[in-house]
Amino acid sequence: MGHHQRGHDCCQSFDYWCSATSTATSTATTTQTYPVDHSSFLVKDNDTASIIDPVIDDYATSTLSSITYISGFKPVDADVYINGEAIANKDSDFVWQKKVDLNLGNNGFAVYYQDNNGKKSSYYSLTILRQNELIAPTVNTHDSATTSASILLSGTKEKNSSVIINGNEVAPISTSTTWSYTYPLNIGVNSLDIKSANSNQTSATISLKITRTKNVAVDIVAEEQKHVTKVDAKLAAKMAGRLLLQVENKGYIWYVNPKDNKRYLVDNTTALSVFRSLALGINEKMLNQIPTGKGAKDNPVGKKLKGKLLLRVEKGGQISYIDVNGYRHDISQANLMTIFRSLSLGISNANIWKIAIGTIK
Repeated sequence: MGHHQRGHDCCQSFDYWCSATSTATSTATTTQTYPVDHSSFLVKDNDTASIIDPVIDDYATSTLSSITYISGFKPVDADVYINGEAIANKDSDFVWQKKVDLNLGNNGFAVYYQDNNGKKSSYYSLTILRQNELIAPTVNTHDSATTSASILLSGTKEKNSSVIINGNEVAPISTSTTWSYTYPLNIGVNSLDIKSANSNQTSATISLKITRTKNVAVDIVAEEQKHVTKVDAKLAAKMAGRLLLQVENKGYIWYVNPKDNKRYLVDNTTALSVFRSLALGINEKMLNQIPTGKGAKDNPVGKKLKGKLLLRVEKGGQISYIDVNGYRHDISQANLMTIFRSLSLGISNANIWKIAIGTIK
């Protein structure tokens, strides 16, 4: 009875790629060869001369600061080099960070890794721009309190920058180094944040407050206008140059301007501006010819200028009033209401409403 022996599959020729050329099966009487085709599991040699490329965290490409941080991930056995200089990191760390100084303009950095065997990664290049700090705009001297519905603001700014107030651009980017804008005001305190901006950055913010108070004089005039339906020209001419006390309406004082025979409201907030608008300029030599007290000798200059407001051009725009008797009264913010009340002629609403109201433009 014949003896049967089964052979085993095996690699007849085994190389680095684990490729076999044939498998043989043995029997008692003969040996047969069968081809076997294996696909390689390694398609190319490992690059043993390099390690993982640098992995860099997100970073700001531009800044105003003189320093910044560069950070990322690395193999645990590798050091990090920035511009050829190894940074202090433990080999066991897989995260890294480096504070770097920035010069004005573009700052370039080349980052690579190197392991303990001297193997290097490829280079990662990055550029960070350090910009000049944009200078905040300036604001010229202005009123911190006003009764006006708007205020003209102006100042300086850097060339090629804009001006922004409370988030709204009020002066567009231009080569001009000055700016101006008429800003609308609400009743009460108006808070303004002002800064400059260009295509790359914004400046520091300057803050200011402007208080708008209710314009009582405007409201009084507006209410009085409603009652002036028919003007009595003769009465107005008779009252020209006088100060009138409105006895039936809170004692308001009105000045009747001889030039147009219209009445102008006089109070602490409006008086000096009204007077300067209506006054006639005079030098000190002529002004000193006008007597300042009753009982003084009559003077032709005083009689000629009675009822007039005089602007003292040689005294910084101080105001004097010549009453209807030709006497002079020098006016200041402190004494104007006292003087005018003492000089005023009482008048009823019925009569004062026959005199037109004037306004200062």
